[in-house]
Formats: sequence, C-alpha cells, structure tokens
Amino acid sequence: MKKLMIKFCCLALISYSLYSFEMPEAHSDCQPQTHYVSLEDAVSQFKKINASSTPVLKPTWIPFNATTERYFIVGCGTSLKMEYESNRDKLRFHIYPELNILDSINKHVFLLRDGTKAEYMENDMYFAIRFNKEGRLYMILVDKMKKNSKEVAIKNLLKISDSLEVFKER
Repeated sequence: MKKLMIKFCCLALISYSLYSFEMPEAHSDCQPQTHYVSLEDAVSQFKKINASSTPVLKPTWIPFNATTERYFIVGCGTSLKMEYESNRDKLRFHIYPELNILDSINKHVFLLRDGTKAEYMENDMYFAIRFNKEGRLYMILVDKMKKNSKEVAIKNLLKISDSLEVFKER
C-alpha cells in the first residue's frame, strides 16, 4: 500500500510539472468543471466568460475514431477542454484564454506547417505539445495508455496541430 501511495504521489508530481506554466486564478464562486452537451455551448460560454471574440480553434483530424466526446470549462473560464476517447485511445485538447510565453529551454521545439513554434513535452502519462495561436494558448495531450511510440505520438500531435480550424458558431 505504501509503495502504491508513493507511486501515485510521484505520478501526480510529474503530471503537475507538465502544467507548470502560470494559469489565471479561478474565482472562488466557480465550479471546478462545468460540462456541456455540445461544443457550440462550451465555446459560446468560454468566449462570454472571457469577454473575448478571439476565435477558438478545434482539430479537424484526430488519429482514431472517437466514440466519446466531452466538452467542459474549468473554473471561471480558466480553460476550455475537449476530450476525445475510444476504447483504446484518449486525446485531450486544452485552450487557454491568454497567450503564454513559451519557455523552450530543455524542451523540443517543432515548427507547425504555418511556422508556429510548438513545444513538445512528455511525462509518464502523456505526450504533449503546446503553442500560441490566434491569440490563445493551445495544448494537446495524447495519453500513453496503449504504449504509443514517441515517434508516432509526435507525428500525430503535429498532424492534429496542423489540422486546426476556426470553430464556427451558428
């Protein structure tokens, strides 16, 4: 039991290091997460909360057929999250309302097709890429659930990043 608890704490610490950049503070009267039935509702509320007309980008390609899609806002608009999942794979797509100064020290940097610099990171649980685009910070995470190879994960993360298009609200 003690070994399991130590392992859990280590994983939590490693996961936290993946999110080590500064985030806006959530207000105390906000829910930790608010789930939405549709992406349109989530995007609309996210833009309203952040008083922003900046477009939200969404992936038009993911490397598997998603059987479940979830959309939620964290706190008072700290981030908009989309999750795509199948019985084998899971992809998380996070959008933050503010740009972040990327710290490329000790990180691998890739160029997206449009010239955007993207930082690649990984830990025991995820392969991830993050970048600033269209006035927002984007982070894409692929779970290491089924032992995806690093090379395939990087290829897929870059392809997902290059597939982003403006989400059009009705």
